[in-house]
Amino acid sequence: MAVPAIIEHGVKPGYDQVDETGLIVMKTSFKGSRTKVEKKNPETRMVTYVRGENPVLNITVNGKPIPGPGGALQGICLLHPGNAYALLNFTGTDQVHGFNASDNRLIYFDDFTLDTSDEEEPTDDLNFTVYPGIEQPVIV
Repeated sequence: MAVPAIIEHGVKPGYDQVDETGLIVMKTSFKGSRTKVEKKNPETRMVTYVRGENPVLNITVNGKPIPGPGGALQGICLLHPGNAYALLNFTGTDQVHGFNASDNRLIYFDDFTLDTSDEEEPTDDLNFTVYPGIEQPVIV
């Protein structure tokens, strides 16, 4: 029998981080926002009306890629910007400040930053936007 790579003792804190396919998730950040429309008084130039519209939820998933055969990237680390994706860290009954994963809305992959180094393990920051007004397409 080979020596085990990882030995754990005690109770691991449950921070609800779920590893995505091909990525050991270290951190997930959520930022909700709306486009702000302001109307100003023409004399005082002060805002007299404000309206928030087009709510979106931005999600950043940070983690360490799990190398596949030959060290190649795999799973979520192969996504191309513009694709729809079903995030494991925002599914089912998950809710973030009124944004509900159960609403089955579009999770759009915006962009990524892949950092590699001779001294540290690679890290990948993946940025997604949830659009509540667009139904999530079927992802196979």
